[in-house]
Amino acid sequence: MPANAEDADMSGYLKVWKANRWKKLWFVLKGKILYTYKASEVSTDHTDKFDLDFLFIIFPSTIFK
Repeated sequence: MPANAEDADMSGYLKVWKANRWKKLWFVLKGKILYTYKASEVSTDHTDKFDLDFLFIIFPSTIFK
């Protein structure tokens, strides 16, 4: 899935908590699959791929203090 896929359901920037800091990543949502990239430029190398049917997110309470 390229970072600027025209057939994506949604795309844009998200901030994620990585290595004790917020990091801005480009995302592409296609169906129930979420792809993340380092930037929005044309790229076929996604950094992560998440199947949202099976994803559970647990937030440490220290993030939201």
